[in-house]
Amino acid sequence: MRVCVFLMFGGFICIWLTRIYLISFTHDPNILDFVQLGDRVSESVHNVVAPNTRIIKGGLGEMCRQIEPGGEISFTVRCDPNNQNYLTVKLWGSDINPCMLFLADDTGKRYGNYLAELPEIDLSQGKPSFQGRFYYVTYPIPRELTQGKISVRLKLVAIGSIAPYAPPSQRERPLQNPSRGIYRIYTHTDPFFTPPPDEKQGKPPIPKTRPPKSHAELIAMNRRQINEAIGKLLEAQIYGDYWTIRWISANTGLWCNFKKVTPSQLDAK
Repeated sequence: MRVCVFLMFGGFICIWLTRIYLISFTHDPNILDFVQLGDRVSESVHNVVAPNTRIIKGGLGEMCRQIEPGGEISFTVRCDPNNQNYLTVKLWGSDINPCMLFLADDTGKRYGNYLAELPEIDLSQGKPSFQGRFYYVTYPIPRELTQGKISVRLKLVAIGSIAPYAPPSQRERPLQNPSRGIYRIYTHTDPFFTPPPDEKQGKPPIPKTRPPKSHAELIAMNRRQINEAIGKLLEAQIYGDYWTIRWISANTGLWCNFKKVTPSQLDAK
């Protein structure tokens, strides 16, 4: 009996903490729940399990988690049992960590693929996405995961860079370094997410006027660009024995490493 009472009391404590967080930090009734990653209380309330991740102080001094190779972030959040639910993640626009973030269910089934109708949550190719500011990415939670439920357990997983022109089975590269920081995770029913007004957002960079170039500098720049373009075009020309190598490779499946053999080298033979 005491165990049952303790469990019930613990459940009330969990609900109470969740209400405190929602009342204190959100104002939009469409926001059902949110997780502040890196915050011990919020992570405890939402049963966050995050092996092979690390907590760091990121943009504007805010705490976040990075996913390391082999890691993932599991969490439980409220959802609407009858309507379409959405998940929004808060990211720092100055991060340059190459990675892709995906949504997965509690069993590890991943949703979304690069260039698919349902894509990845976020793609970072090594350059700032929104310099000096936070930005938010909203993603539909599959209805099969929330139908008839008031809470759902989800995961965020990460892979490394993408090779868009490789065969489908070779496009995704494994994560080699920590992912970009993940700051907050929201669930809500409005597909257009509006951040709570009390959240830090950052400031846009100050625009700079490009100094004008002289007439001689412009001519030199144009000449350099034209020469570079012509050089690349000439490198792409295929003729003679070089063409034969390419034709054999394309039509017989016998691969020839033509990149290491130039037409002049073939002619010399």
